[in-house]
Amino acid sequence: MTSRFARGPHRQLCLFAETVQGNGFRAEVVRSTRRRTICIRVRDARVSVIVPASLPLSAVAQLVAGKTDWIKAKLSSQSDVAPPAPMRFVSGAPLLYLGRRYALDVQAGSRGGTTLDGDVVSVRVPRSARDHGQYVRRMLERWYRQRALEGIVERSVHFAGVLDVAPASLSVRTYSARWGSCNDRGELRFNWKIIMAPPAVVDYVVVHELSHLRHLDHSVAFWRCVESACPDYLSARGWLRRNGRWLTHF
Repeated sequence: MTSRFARGPHRQLCLFAETVQGNGFRAEVVRSTRRRTICIRVRDARVSVIVPASLPLSAVAQLVAGKTDWIKAKLSSQSDVAPPAPMRFVSGAPLLYLGRRYALDVQAGSRGGTTLDGDVVSVRVPRSARDHGQYVRRMLERWYRQRALEGIVERSVHFAGVLDVAPASLSVRTYSARWGSCNDRGELRFNWKIIMAPPAVVDYVVVHELSHLRHLDHSVAFWRCVESACPDYLSARGWLRRNGRWLTHF
């Protein structure tokens, strides 16, 4: 699913690209123009380092190296945390859409279709379908993809005006380890599963990618651009670190 925009210059970048390699782990670097101190967090078996925006990456790497034993101890203590169970595509299964919880309702019908009514997402399964579970999964993914494309296009149009940028196109894809990416033609691509997150988190992901049309790296100027359109971006990033795995087990 793709939507066209005016063309703008860009190169290949992906969300959450700035990291430092530790001894047996990789740490994500989170820069903030508001921060004056350094903080290392280990949550959901992921390492993140929150630093002042201007701190050189070499200094971050040195800090992480000095905290290797502490970080590995934290990672070890979280290694027994069970990942989300695979979703079951049956009536009553929970679904997330824009941060809200809905219930799946599977119905038999003469033809297929997916509808949202109140707190219920209903999927009609033709009696001729051989594997009802797989049919429901395909219908839900198609529904989510369409909702993601429509919602992300709407927010991209809004924030492109705020940032005065013009992406060439926008599409939704399936990614296992990223929420968005761009290429050198100015084409923006987003993981359709992000539409399960709260609106503020979707906005952050959109703003992050659009900001790369102004700054082709994760420099201080880049993070200031993100912050200018999304002042609470650190909160959104924190939400993704804590809850992102619940979006990807679909």
